[in-house]
Amino acid sequence: LVTDVNGCIDSTSYELTSPIAISADIPDPPAPTCFGDQTCIGINSVIGGSGMGYRFSINNGPLTSVDSCVNVFAGVYEIAIFDNTGCFFDTTLIIEQPEELILDLGPDIQVDLGDSTTVIDVAIIGPNPILDLNWQPNSDFGCLNDDCSRIAIFPNVTTLYNVSVMDEQGCTAEDEILVEVVKIVRAFFPNAFSP
Repeated sequence: LVTDVNGCIDSTSYELTSPIAISADIPDPPAPTCFGDQTCIGINSVIGGSGMGYRFSINNGPLTSVDSCVNVFAGVYEIAIFDNTGCFFDTTLIIEQPEELILDLGPDIQVDLGDSTTVIDVAIIGPNPILDLNWQPNSDFGCLNDDCSRIAIFPNVTTLYNVSVMDEQGCTAEDEILVEVVKIVRAFFPNAFSP
């Protein structure tokens, strides 16, 4: 309402509206294939706010275009999406860590030279079937089962054995064991003398 010096009065009205709140379609990232692998956080679509200049950040990090996909490890992530006026939408994503593939040959060992009775067992812990198992060096041992996860060793010199495995998801693990070969020296001491 406005009144001038002559007493004339006029009025007008304005309706102020705020933009609709920002919302976004953020898909759950695919789980990492193997323990310690990365996956990707991306944004499918964003609406609301000013309708322009959308960017997003992860854990208060640098702003990234919403058509980008950001590689991350398993963990908890705070996602914030901003328009070009600073209005934002935020949410939390949880990316689960897959079970680790673990391989264990046990502690280093000693064997007598010529001994062929020492057995090494491969302990494998993991969520998926094993497709491949390889020993290096590929000599001085014999497999005691079909997948060669149990071997009898007979090295002639101290040897570092390494074994690697791969499961059906392509996840890998390896371990090594030092086999120290001990040379037995046999001495003969006579207990009788003849002149």
